[in-house]
Amino acid sequence: METFSASKILLHTKSTLDHLCVLEETTSTNDTVFDVVQASDSNVSVALARYQSKGRGRQGKVWESPKGGIYLSLALKPKLAQKYWPALSYACVLAVLEVLSSYSDKLRIKWPNDLVFNDCGEIKKVSGILLESHRKFGQALLICGVGINLEAQSFRQNNPNALAPISLEEISEHPRYDDVNVLVARLIDTLVSYIDKQSFSEEEFSSLYHKYNTYLIWKDEAVVLRNNVGEEVASGLLRGLNSSGALELYDGKQTLQIHAGTLSLRKKG
Repeated sequence: METFSASKILLHTKSTLDHLCVLEETTSTNDTVFDVVQASDSNVSVALARYQSKGRGRQGKVWESPKGGIYLSLALKPKLAQKYWPALSYACVLAVLEVLSSYSDKLRIKWPNDLVFNDCGEIKKVSGILLESHRKFGQALLICGVGINLEAQSFRQNNPNALAPISLEEISEHPRYDDVNVLVARLIDTLVSYIDKQSFSEEEFSSLYHKYNTYLIWKDEAVVLRNNVGEEVASGLLRGLNSSGALELYDGKQTLQIHAGTLSLRKKG
């Protein structure tokens, strides 16, 4: 198992970090980096761990975080007006996809914020992204949490409705990074470059949504939307993100516009 090294990460990153907290294990890197920011006046901080005892995903779901993964949280104060922050969720997914594409060009996005791999017809989860917003001393703070299954291992499936996991080690088609710290540094740099912008033009938003749709799994296929207890709330053809960032679903009669909320997406049938 490769070892995280703060000095190596700092050597390879181009980003200016106020804090880099590297741990073998923690409860949640999102909580850890928030605690770091609470105790200081920092602009960009990162918490990184090999293991999380209380990792979480969307809707408060447990994100199983065994040793052998990358669990990273980036906290910053975006320059972008807060009303545009929902688009940053898609930006973060694309940032992680850009970095992990060095392992496989078959990675796809499962709306809204998972990266998945088609393993002989079975869709398996490689990575998940969780964005949380807070206020600190009257300033808005964004935390982007990223979980990546790095090494092959045995996972417990606590949620029967969850996608089965798969690791980068198992899907790697290309030479991997020689050092996991180089991978982490690239991940930090790419996340910062995608989300730490002063503004987005209309063309940039359009380009962001177009690129997201290019990698969206099940696009133009029949899908089902379920709520957090597994009940079907809508079904139809998946059209992708529209110009406002809402997911469009055509149910045969009308086009529905869906926002992430507490809904999850699955292929129908």
